[in-house]
Amino acid sequence: MRMADDVIEGPTFALTKEWVDPSPGIELVEVHYVWGPLGEPPDWEGDQTAVATPLDAGPPPRRAAPLELPRFVDGATDYLLHYFFFVAGG
Repeated sequence: MRMADDVIEGPTFALTKEWVDPSPGIELVEVHYVWGPLGEPPDWEGDQTAVATPLDAGPPPRRAAPLELPRFVDGATDYLLHYFFFVAGG
């Protein structure tokens, strides 16, 4: 798994993803994401990246994290981004 502070070769940009806590007691929220060429399914076993989302107490309590993404995948500007939120706690 790639961590958020690993270096991506070539130019990058940031895309922020946001989570709103639906109930109290949530201890941790991470965004896990992968990217790949158009038409291909996500490879969650490959270079998945994870980033923790810090809590902004709100209201509503929300978390946001910038995802660092490459500008090009296999030389193309169009590619797929797949992501999910991992939630731990009450």
